[in-house]
Parts: sequence; structure tokens; C-alpha cells
Amino acid sequence: MIEITESIVIEAPCNLAWQTLTDFGAYHLWNSFLIPQSGRFRNGEVMEMKVRPPFEPYQVIEPQFANIAEGKSFSMGGSRLLWGSLSGELTISLEPLELESVRLTQRLVANGFMAQYYVNRLMKTWKFGLSIMNSECKLRSETLFDEALMRASYDTLPSIFRPTLTSLTPSTQSL
Repeated sequence: MIEITESIVIEAPCNLAWQTLTDFGAYHLWNSFLIPQSGRFRNGEVMEMKVRPPFEPYQVIEPQFANIAEGKSFSMGGSRLLWGSLSGELTISLEPLELESVRLTQRLVANGFMAQYYVNRLMKTWKFGLSIMNSECKLRSETLFDEALMRASYDTLPSIFRPTLTSLTPSTQSL
């Protein structure tokens, strides 16, 4: 058995990080490691995904979703998560730390009679890939949170202080 765990703290509310992680239709906008192709996010459903591990060509995987706990965690796994004779389970979980921060943890457990021979390859590809995915999720979630805060601040300004479209465009009057 091989276990790989990667964690990161995201400075955004837990529900926003959850929304980012479970909006598989938007993965292509921010996630360079896992790219969903088809399927639905429901317990027992299979989703076809392309995995782009660092230093390796694309691979197609078909993990099955399980243990979906809304706003907290989900798992995907089975014999079609990893290559060769390996089977595995990837668990993605969120742990609220404060009002507006959360810890994202991804844990991959790989099993199979050849697991010990794949340790270096898994560490090079999946460990690095999960780390990249965590960083990209952090950036996406924090950017969405900052944008939401800016919109909320703008909406609370009295209209006299809000820039208008004409004040933001260059003047066409000649001097």
C-alpha cells in the first residue's frame, strides 16, 4: 500500500472551496491535473477524466464517486483510477479552520501486488500533481472570494461614488 497526502490552507470560506472542487464543468479553467470528460458527481456514479501527471502523457481514468459528504469530503476510486495492476482511492476533504479559511487535504491510497514497484512513479506524478491541484484550487477559490468581496463593497457604495461607464472611457472631445 502506498499513501500520498497533500494539504493546503485556503483563505476563503469552506462553501466556496467546496463549490470550486465540485464544479467539474469549470475544472478546465483552473485544474491542469484532472480534466473531467463525462459523468456526474453523485455517489456510485463513474466519471471519465483525463489525468495529466507531471512528466507523463495524458491518461484516461474512470473513478467511481463514493462517500460524498456535502461541504466536507468525497472519494473517487476503484480499479480504473490508476494504471496497471494498481487500484486506488483519492479522498478530497475540507476542514474549516476559521470563518474564512479552510484546509484542503487530498489523500491517495494505492493498492496492488505491484504497488511497491510504483512508489517512485507515484511520488513523481501523483504527489506533484495533487500539490499543483491544491495550489490551483487555492488560487481559484481565493480569487472568487476576493471578487465577491469587491462586488459586495461596490454594491454598498452610494451611487454618487460609483464610477459610471462614461467616466471610465477615454474622452472623445478634442482640446
